[in-house]
Amino acid sequence: GASGMVWVKCEEVGEDGKSGKFKSSVDKFFKAPDLAAWAKLCGAKTGDMILVFWGDDNKARDAMGKFRHEMGTRLGLRNKGFYGLWVVDFPLFEWDEDEKRWCAMHHPFTSPKPEDVKYLKDEPGKVRANAYDMVINGVEVGGGSIRIHDRDIQMTMFEKLGFTKEEAEKQFGFLMGAFEYGAPPHGGLAFGFDRLCSILGNETSIRNFIAFPKNKMGRDLMINAPSEITGKQLEELSIAVAIKEKKTAE
Repeated sequence: GASGMVWVKCEEVGEDGKSGKFKSSVDKFFKAPDLAAWAKLCGAKTGDMILVFWGDDNKARDAMGKFRHEMGTRLGLRNKGFYGLWVVDFPLFEWDEDEKRWCAMHHPFTSPKPEDVKYLKDEPGKVRANAYDMVINGVEVGGGSIRIHDRDIQMTMFEKLGFTKEEAEKQFGFLMGAFEYGAPPHGGLAFGFDRLCSILGNETSIRNFIAFPKNKMGRDLMINAPSEITGKQLEELSIAVAIKEKKTAE
């Protein structure tokens, strides 16, 4: 999650926005006038609590979202009913700090917004994806994107993801070849049907809505899977199995 969280309890907020009585986890470093400035910036009033998350942008946002959901549930602030929205303008790329390279946030075939193509080669962090998610009651129930249908844009995408021209042709030559024949713009939307059903059923877990749920051991009790593999099946796949003998106590 986030690297840390600071809390500030606004016991009394002065009308001048410069004074008041505050209690916080950073009292050693910030005095009342500093915290009063925080309260003014956040629009906090007497009795409110300010929470500040810090760290990597995406990790901090994720932690904030989960915390918001948790407190909304605990304090009974969630309204009953169904509330939907579309999430758009996702970044096309995200930076992988460990590998020091750009990665596709959705997948390598998501098209950029037409107006952002100009940033693709030199400023990939500015490019927005032509992608969309459907959210109901704060939960993603479906998502998709408009796919790339232009060979040059697809090749630039591969280059930004670290593929050489040879690697791209070897792995995706069939796709690049298809673009030579004028592939039309295309896209789609995939729903998580079990998640959608759980929301409509007013449940927080999708377990009761999965067609073939697994137990904690990863077994499907309805069809008894996974089951024992026959020697013939192993032979067809050229797999050899060496079973270790259990040591018995002397």
